[in-house]
Amino acid sequence: MRKKILLFVMTLCLLAGIAAQAERTVVQLYTPPVNLLQSKRCQVFVEGQELKLIDATVNYQRTWAANPILLGRVPLGSLSASGPVSIEVRLPEDAHEAVVRPLSRGIVPAVFGNSIRFVAEGTGPLTVEWNGDYKNALHLFLYPPEVDAPQPKDPDVLYFGPGLHDTGLIELKSGQTLYLAGGAVLRGAVHAAGQENIRILGRGIITGDGYDRWKDTLVPINIVNCQNVTIRDVTLIEPAAWCLNLNHSRDITVSGVNIIGWCSNSDGITIQSCERVAVDNCFVRSWDDSLVVKGYDGDSRGIHFRGCVLWTDLAQSMEIGYETRAELIEDISFENMTVLHNFHKPVMSVHNSDNALVRGIRFQDITVEDAQMGEGDGARLLVELTTTKSQWSKSAQRGSSRDVAFSGIRVLGGKDSSIRIFSFDREHNIDDVTFEGLDIKGQRITDLSQLRMNVNNRNGGNIRLLEETPQVSANYPGYLHTYKKAEAQNPAAEGFRVSASSELPPYTADKTADGNLNTYWEGLGQGEDRLDILLASPRDLRQVKLFLNPQSIWTRREQTIQALGSQDGEHFVELAPAPDYAFDPADGNQAVIEMEGKGLTVIRLVFTGNTGAPGAQVAEVSLGP
Repeated sequence: MRKKILLFVMTLCLLAGIAAQAERTVVQLYTPPVNLLQSKRCQVFVEGQELKLIDATVNYQRTWAANPILLGRVPLGSLSASGPVSIEVRLPEDAHEAVVRPLSRGIVPAVFGNSIRFVAEGTGPLTVEWNGDYKNALHLFLYPPEVDAPQPKDPDVLYFGPGLHDTGLIELKSGQTLYLAGGAVLRGAVHAAGQENIRILGRGIITGDGYDRWKDTLVPINIVNCQNVTIRDVTLIEPAAWCLNLNHSRDITVSGVNIIGWCSNSDGITIQSCERVAVDNCFVRSWDDSLVVKGYDGDSRGIHFRGCVLWTDLAQSMEIGYETRAELIEDISFENMTVLHNFHKPVMSVHNSDNALVRGIRFQDITVEDAQMGEGDGARLLVELTTTKSQWSKSAQRGSSRDVAFSGIRVLGGKDSSIRIFSFDREHNIDDVTFEGLDIKGQRITDLSQLRMNVNNRNGGNIRLLEETPQVSANYPGYLHTYKKAEAQNPAAEGFRVSASSELPPYTADKTADGNLNTYWEGLGQGEDRLDILLASPRDLRQVKLFLNPQSIWTRREQTIQALGSQDGEHFVELAPAPDYAFDPADGNQAVIEMEGKGLTVIRLVFTGNTGAPGAQVAEVSLGP
């Protein structure tokens, strides 16, 4: 009987150990081929492992040129992770401040000499900048673990494993999938014309390095007159023309694609005369329009951009036009978009310079972190709407624009900018334009007179600010923290240190006293987890505050916590019983343990339950009087 009980207990322990191991983050670093240009601008370590970086060309010139000369290079790297990961960036020089974008991720890095450290939760693009200089920019692309990857022996799959592949131009056929494994680099381009049911997948890179912009004009991904197309997760660098072009095609999904372009007219994602296109969670850094919808001799409708992150070195971040040679351009939306930097022309624009009726356009929940428009020959404009003749016009007649809505627009920092609305004439004008929920560098816009409006007398009469506007939170993560070094709490100043009975590395006990809500302690959860707060000198205490990261990704959870106290570090008495404490992002993701303790030298928190994880979780501890 005893043997059976012992076997049962050992089995439970083994299962608990397996469960704890399953909670550990699984990281895969995508290593580029050694014969690609390796970056020496910094080093990156993920969970202690070095992530190899490559350099990509960028363009700092703020006037268009056929052969721009103000070029630079930025390091980039990619990886997948099943959970939060600790990241360290080591620089060749000391840093005195750093910022991790998008600011909405709420990541506040710690800076120690030449080391920048932070924890990244979730997936998507991250840009690390330091010392207040945007030219110091590291681009990291974080993916979730890959599932259902195509098989190399599948006859309908063009499979490219890790390494450099000099392919030149690849023409995809109906039913085919091109797959680039993480660490694979394809030097060339992928095109399809008149095909259907095609896919371009994988965490690899397509580079146009070695191809000339004017002699070759090789678009890295070019889809023409196709239907049922999926493009997912690939990275495009060194293009020799536009980066990703969709032309006269329909039923297309573009997801998780990363783009860095520098050459003349290296528009990011260009969509021309297409229907039913979804673009989501992409990163685009471009030297021409980042995202643009045009009408080249055909209607454009049902095109929706969501959750993209943009960096626009030249031209516009989100544009419709100028080419609008179509009957209709309608049902176009840009939703939940973040612009890290825009240096040149408007962030949002509708330029109708041909004959189209443009209608049903939505710019919703747009955050501009750094508004630097107007550099070079650019215009200091946040929004520009025009019906006009331009150098790209082909139609003899002008068009009109109707039902254009801007809502939830936030500018966090940068230069002052204006809104320009100019109509060609009263017959071909702009009308039914609404603004709501505007927050410009901390100023809530309640009247259009607060904005620098540049309008002419040919516009329609229905251009207005809606009276009832949704509340824009002043507590937007990262708000007004651009280029601010984190002021971390000093545990010595608080007069305590911490230790734990168990911990799941890298989520160690010291993370509860580092002043950073992005880091946390997690116990193994094998029966109970204890967190000891060791006071430097005896104190009378009435409360302990516990915090978790307030981001919504940390969903509501309840933790069962008992508080014990000791005056000598050996004998403990109960200070507070063990109820369930709610941690809810809606309320700051914090809990307060009320107590009465006199002359305490140790506070012991005993965790016996957590509805959100197997073990205890605490990001920060604060002691009340």
